[in-house]
Amino acid sequence: MKIKYYFVTGETKEIETDENTYQEIKDINRQQDTINKREQRKKQSIESALEYGLVGACEPTHEEIELDKLRGERLIALPSVLATLNERQKDLVSRVFFHGQSLQEIATELGIKYQSVQDQLKVIYKNLKKLFEK
Repeated sequence: MKIKYYFVTGETKEIETDENTYQEIKDINRQQDTINKREQRKKQSIESALEYGLVGACEPTHEEIELDKLRGERLIALPSVLATLNERQKDLVSRVFFHGQSLQEIATELGIKYQSVQDQLKVIYKNLKKLFEK
């Protein structure tokens, strides 16, 4: 099998490989594409937040400082709040917020519908909101 590489300089190079090496390189390229797409989504999220003024480099107001203190107190309480979730809910929260998986990726891995994952997250958000409002 031949693998053709295209370089930024316009140069191309073709390499002869066996079937196993070809498949390994193909798998690595697929994994890298997935990582690149995930990073692109994160970048777009940050750019959107900047565009809509959700984040910025301004000096915080007194009210924002007070809100940050309140958020900090709530973040300290976060482990105890997350402890109220069952194992399946904890797994879902972990996949979405700590591993950056899309809802579609999660649905595919778990073998359930996208809508089901979305509904489960809505229930989790609703329950967590109630706990934070206390």
